[in-house]
Order: sequence, then structure tokens, then C-alpha cells
Amino acid sequence: MAQRFDAVLLVTNLIHYPGMALRRAVLATVAHHLKPAGKAIIQWKPPAYWSARPAGWTETKAIGDATARVTVHSVFDGLVEAEYALIVDGSELRQCFHLEVLTVEELRRELVGAGLRLLNTSPESTEWLEVVRMASSPRRGPLLVYRCDDLASVTCQKSIPPAAPSIPPISA
Repeated sequence: MAQRFDAVLLVTNLIHYPGMALRRAVLATVAHHLKPAGKAIIQWKPPAYWSARPAGWTETKAIGDATARVTVHSVFDGLVEAEYALIVDGSELRQCFHLEVLTVEELRRELVGAGLRLLNTSPESTEWLEVVRMASSPRRGPLLVYRCDDLASVTCQKSIPPAAPSIPPISA
């Protein structure tokens, strides 16, 4: 897809998916689809957020008639294994997720590598990052576009996940 947009929104902490290859592909896709004067809004959680949520931490919230629950199962060497549950009318839908905690320095390095520049002056104190394209965009290899339904199919494991899940790119 060659289209460019005034804005790109990257939600649900996709920036935290484990492994540099997938993160770099996601950021390269963001950069590719931004118009030169466009802005990307990227959701993330700063390191302090994760350090306040050790293994065993659970949070439950009411959302209308539903209940959402997040449980952290393990935190090891910057990798978090957790579960999101949505409970409605006595039925429970659960999805595990794995993510990598990024420092502000790692975040900036990955953005620059994708030809992006962080606008936030204090990213450690916000969940929403504002990002623009750099005047000259260095690219780290081919652009890969991943289908969201494939990202959701990463299975829950008891052990720490591999560096990057095997997810097929969308064919052109």
C-alpha cells in the first residue's frame, strides 16, 4: 500500500511487541505511511508503569456491563507475560500477551532508525507519543506490513517468547 496519511495511529502498545525485527517493521510501516508533514500518535507504557506491576499484579475495571481484567504473570529481564480478560454476562474471553519494556533511550534509537523523531519532551510521563518523520529517513531494510489478525494469533506460552514471532507479511 503506497498511500501516505496526515496521521497514523499505533494503539494497544504494538511498540512493545517483543523482538527488534517486528518493532522495526512496525515503525518502518508507520514512517512509510506518514506524509512529510504528518504526525504519528503511538501508544506506549514507560518503564515506570511496568516496574509498578510485578508478577501477580491484577487490575479489574468495569466498562459498562462488561468487566476488563489485566493480570501480569511474569516479568523477567524486560519481558512481561500477561493476560487480558473481558467478562460479559458470565462469559470470559481471555487473551495473553507478551511485551518488551523499552527505555526512553531504546525508544528514541528505534524511532531514529525508522526515520522518525519523537516530539514529546518527557515521554516517561505519558502514554501517548507524538512522532514525525525526519527530513531524511534512513531505512533499515525492506518494508514489511503485518496483518492485525496475524498479530493476534500469537499463542500464549508459559515460557518467555522467542525474540520475534513468526508472522507472515501481507503479500502485495
